[in-house]
Amino acid sequence: MGSGKGFHRVDRRNIMVARKMTLDGRSQDRKERIEQKMKKKLVLKNADVVLDKSDFEEARNHIVERAANLFAGRRYDQVTLDDLIAILGIGKGTLYRYFSNKAELYSRIVEVGHENLLSLLGEIHGREDLGPTEKLHEMSFSMAHFLRIHQDIYTVMAIEEPKERFCRSDKMIRYRTERIRMIASVIEKGQAEGMFRADFDPWLFAQSLIGALWVEAIFPFLLEGEIKKELRTEEIVSLFLRGIGMNPGVSG
Repeated sequence: MGSGKGFHRVDRRNIMVARKMTLDGRSQDRKERIEQKMKKKLVLKNADVVLDKSDFEEARNHIVERAANLFAGRRYDQVTLDDLIAILGIGKGTLYRYFSNKAELYSRIVEVGHENLLSLLGEIHGREDLGPTEKLHEMSFSMAHFLRIHQDIYTVMAIEEPKERFCRSDKMIRYRTERIRMIASVIEKGQAEGMFRADFDPWLFAQSLIGALWVEAIFPFLLEGEIKKELRTEEIVSLFLRGIGMNPGVSG
């Protein structure tokens, strides 16, 4: 178990994972090849052609990623079926093979965002070689990078989070709760080990940290370039960790 000291030395392995992850877990350097492959599958006109499960999910993920770009720039009610098939380059019948209607597609965009963010956080949360401060730093940086990579999807989620239409189902509430719980549990461990102040609510801290990173990733503060964005993330994480107030004598 890590000591929690030296959290500024970020483990770039997790950041690189976040940078390379696509919706189906493949690296960015294969993204164009996958996209061409998906286009071929999506234009299949023969209704008797049945894709295997992995191919079917690949095609759905491709549709989700492209459709998120459209929904991120317009309100849900402003996006028509014609808009969707135009950006996807497929016919209505082909789209209906993967999603029964616009509402199902939109809901899946939100769901995919939750699932992939939880998967990323879970990988870091389960690492036994990191102490609480190191783990919190890694989770924050990786999450910020991942949100920026899939900005359209998380912009849609940011729009929908306050609404009841798609984000108040039991499943979505569980996703949100688990995301907060993972970060809060790291704080609780740090409190138990005397590394963090004990006079604040770990759940409130976790929710506030996620919110700050999310807003900065989607609406960057007039910054350009990956290095400047990393510095901005570093500043946010530092502010939160200093706010935790390491106990006297514990190095951060």
